[in-house]
Amino acid sequence: MVSFDFFLDAYGAKYPKATGCLDKDREDLLAFKTKNCCSRQTILTMVFRLCLSAQKKWRRLDGSKRLAELIQGIKFVDGVREEQKAA
Repeated sequence: MVSFDFFLDAYGAKYPKATGCLDKDREDLLAFKTKNCCSRQTILTMVFRLCLSAQKKWRRLDGSKRLAELIQGIKFVDGVREEQKAA
């Protein structure tokens, strides 16, 4: 844990008691413990909750109303529809 050691080195002189406590409890702090995480239902629930949380920070694509045109193969240059030239 390079980041953890870096933190201890950076703040050890200023906060010796706090960093000592963190160093003493390193294994417990960095352990990943979950109960009943192995069923399909619990994993789907965790992924769903993660998506709900991430959704709050998502933003709509610019020009989302024109996605259908883009799928049809119409080209855009700098957000402006490029007109086909007659042959």
